[in-house]
Amino acid sequence: MVTVGPYWSVHRSAKLMAQKHVRRLPVLEGSKMEGIITARDLVEAYAL
Repeated sequence: MVTVGPYWSVHRSAKLMAQKHVRRLPVLEGSKMEGIITARDLVEAYAL
């Protein structure tokens, strides 16, 4: 499973999603899931 940490930038997360061909990235802090970043979240972030 491809995951990111809570302090990853939007750009770094988007790059990883493109490289790994995934549309959702769980955000983990240690072994605890803190949230999820979706492709839609990235589109909204870049639209600002």
